[in-house]
Amino acid sequence: MCIVTLCHGSQCKLMFKDCGSKAGSLSGALYNGTCAQGKAILVQGTVVSIAFNFQTKNSEATLKSVVHGKIGELPFVPFPLGNPDACKDSGLSCPVAPNTSVNYQPVLNILSSYPKVNVIVKWELQNKDGTDVFCALIPASITAP
Repeated sequence: MCIVTLCHGSQCKLMFKDCGSKAGSLSGALYNGTCAQGKAILVQGTVVSIAFNFQTKNSEATLKSVVHGKIGELPFVPFPLGNPDACKDSGLSCPVAPNTSVNYQPVLNILSSYPKVNVIVKWELQNKDGTDVFCALIPASITAP
């Protein structure tokens, strides 16, 4: 269900909660930034990456990321990605073989205009049918540089 947050210099293992993975599973997520009090620290004006380690139950020819953010009691709102295609420029080769551990490494632009808030990031990696290969809720905090 969760991974303990361990910080190692400029990388940390992200704490996450599964939110409905159906067509696979997420075994770990390594963030290229720092963590504090169980949260990923997202610094305004930076570009960050996460290395998701996962398995699919079936062969998947196409995969896409769908990301949302939740602040407080507000509903989840979409977070646009520069490249939602997980099979392109993210270290992942498609098709993905079933029951094989693979890494997906997307990047996120943390814009300077983002508010300084605590946020729950909902990251879904979906197959061509829109089914979640994995779904993870990741606590994060957007901070000033």
